[in-house]
Amino acid sequence: MLLFIIEIIIMILAILLGLRTAGALGCGIFAIVAQLIMIFVFQLPPGSAPVTAVLIILSIGIAGGTLQATGGIDYLVYIASRVIERF
Repeated sequence: MLLFIIEIIIMILAILLGLRTAGALGCGIFAIVAQLIMIFVFQLPPGSAPVTAVLIILSIGIAGGTLQATGGIDYLVYIASRVIERF
């Protein structure tokens, strides 16, 4: 149980340190460093990659970029302003 608590503390400290030093990008980098510590120091087996989550994030980014490039966001703001004016 003590080892589990130490692992959690290491992960939380790495994420907080990453947020303080470099924001969101640093958070990701320090989380990778913490994961490497878990794998090589504590001999934990690495988990499988979250392919579904990565593909969902990628598709949301592509959809947002498509909306921006085609003017869809401006259209949605126009529609939303008309709805707000009615009520």
